[in-house]
Amino acid sequence: MKKILAICLVLVMLLSLAPLAQANDGIPVFLNGKAIEKEGIIVNDRTFLPVRALCEALGYEVDWVDDTKSVIIGTAPEKTEKTDAVNIYLDGEKMENAEAIIVSDFTYLPVRALCEALGKNVEWNNEKREVYVTDKASDDDPFNGKYFRLKHVATGRYLCVEYAKTDDGAKVVVANRDDSNSNQVWGFTAMDEGFYKIFNQNSKKSIDVGAFSTVAGAELTQYTSNGGTNQQVKPVKNADGTYTLVIRHSNLAITATDRFTTQEELTNDDTQKFEAEYVGQTPMGNLKESAGYKALDDVTRERFDSFVYTSLPFGARVQNEVENKLIMSDYYNISEEEQIKVLKDCLTITVYGQVDFGEILPDKEKAKYEIKSKTYKDSYDVWRGTMLPVWMYEVEMAGDVEGQVHTWTMISTVEDSSVVTDAINALSRFPYAIRHHINRLIYRTDNANSYNGGGDTIWIRLNWIPDEKRIAHTLAHELGHVLDSNLTSESALWDRARANDMVPMSSYGNSNRAEDLAEFSRMFNVLRTDEAALKELQKVYPNRFAAYAALLFTSDPVYYAHYKNYYEETMKFDDDDKAPFYCQISLPGTNLVLTQKDSAKGSVVTFEENTNADNQIWRIREWQGKKAVFNKATGLCINVPGNSSDSGKNLIVWNGGKGGNELMTMTQVEGNKYTFTFAHSNLYLSAESGKAGAKAIQINTKSEVVVTEVK
Repeated sequence: MKKILAICLVLVMLLSLAPLAQANDGIPVFLNGKAIEKEGIIVNDRTFLPVRALCEALGYEVDWVDDTKSVIIGTAPEKTEKTDAVNIYLDGEKMENAEAIIVSDFTYLPVRALCEALGKNVEWNNEKREVYVTDKASDDDPFNGKYFRLKHVATGRYLCVEYAKTDDGAKVVVANRDDSNSNQVWGFTAMDEGFYKIFNQNSKKSIDVGAFSTVAGAELTQYTSNGGTNQQVKPVKNADGTYTLVIRHSNLAITATDRFTTQEELTNDDTQKFEAEYVGQTPMGNLKESAGYKALDDVTRERFDSFVYTSLPFGARVQNEVENKLIMSDYYNISEEEQIKVLKDCLTITVYGQVDFGEILPDKEKAKYEIKSKTYKDSYDVWRGTMLPVWMYEVEMAGDVEGQVHTWTMISTVEDSSVVTDAINALSRFPYAIRHHINRLIYRTDNANSYNGGGDTIWIRLNWIPDEKRIAHTLAHELGHVLDSNLTSESALWDRARANDMVPMSSYGNSNRAEDLAEFSRMFNVLRTDEAALKELQKVYPNRFAAYAALLFTSDPVYYAHYKNYYEETMKFDDDDKAPFYCQISLPGTNLVLTQKDSAKGSVVTFEENTNADNQIWRIREWQGKKAVFNKATGLCINVPGNSSDSGKNLIVWNGGKGGNELMTMTQVEGNKYTFTFAHSNLYLSAESGKAGAKAIQINTKSEVVVTEVK
């Protein structure tokens, strides 16, 4: 919290860098891209900012000691002194040469003094008359985001690309120093585990070992950056301060004996040592100082920062792609408007085909289970009408809360296959809240090489044998489909979440909302036991996180009680705390009531003779002043398919309740007669005829129905 306050104070200091202005000139101050509520003023050539507005906005405690006219920021000192000036105490220490002033009953702090005390970067934009305060880059990483010349110790020559070529495949060599161009300058971008992508400033291409060769003696070339392990190098510091450059995929060292470079077994002699001479910042290193970055709106900048600078496992891949875009666009030599386009394009970077890092839950935390029985069945539908003999294993698996027991069936076309045991163990890695919807897990040998999930079933159809951890990783995806099909109360919920997050999950997730949700499910479950990683996931995908957390709370409000707020924000209806209102909806003057004859999602709604069955009873729920109508038997909601605005369009039932094609205005005509008007089309709920079996439709002429409450 104190660090946050420090940042605020830094913002204040920035103002002091501005040229002389009239007192009370409003000067906007931005902290890490976000505007501080109050503006700064300049008095006697010094810039000041209101202390309370600044510090409280950053969550820092500020006190005033009236007796001594002192401002206390953070930890209070044992005592304060009374002087002719207004003194400032920061974390118990009096700040020298940093007196506050009082203007119109507001206490103002000097920006420069505070910023210098807090070690922040401060920049004055003379054209816009704005102050930018940002955190300083960490010095913990000596290479990331920086350019170096790499001097070869044995020869005294510098690493470069032969003849300053810019094409793929050009050889990496050492040559006498030449400052006439940037061919001997190399940029470093951190990947992970101490490895870096090293790219040439002149050609914009990376050091590369062709065809992922692991053979000692293979020559080094340059190639378009792709983040592969054959383009990743670890600088290992030697006792004499030099560095040995080890290539990731081969674990061999970059070596030069005369002119050309190769990868060789590690000897640690001078042929494998380089001195790193600092040159400056790489495109990523200076990005936050660019006009385009500063011109991003607050929401886009926040999404950009959380995505590009994430500490999650894919962060290095994202930064690698961003740097490629900056280099290829010649980012620092284009207009502000063009820079903004480049940065927004970075939000479309997709680093995974499918999420493919980590594993699901440590072995020690798996749920206990017992196989209660094993039976043989000579014919069973293993996939869409394909009937085969199977072995059925009845599994009883413990839950996470007292009284929870998950009973389900493992079905296999191969008796006692290792997949049976591994699949059961894989499912035991998930909380009851996520897996208890599963009644069947079906394995068959099949060239489809596919997993599929939905409803109460997951299918494994493979012509190869996966291990337990691989199965668990894929189940994390398929269980997302299961949660979606069982619990999503509004089909557009996830569409809104991913649109508001701005950044993608994976190429596979880009295909549609269902796969995007399933890919998030996979990533969530990989990170589920790492609290810090989950917080980082929430920063990168805040809206997806909220929507998925709401599903988990819906699935198990005890185990996931801490996610209740997400449910209330995303899925709760306005009348959830009231007694439910059930009714029948009928055509005036008839015994025909609105009916869901087929229990399947997507089935057509009709008017049928009243039998008082649950599939003829509807719950009317409220959200933001509109009504949604849910079938009591299935929990599915009346829906206009495809958001159609066509008069005469048939009505169906679907998971939902908050879409414009589901919400209606319910208007009383007289007594128990009402009209229902769809929000998206302004058309009325009606019937295609007055006969039994008539389909429910939306129509452009006023149509009344009778609403009869069912107790």
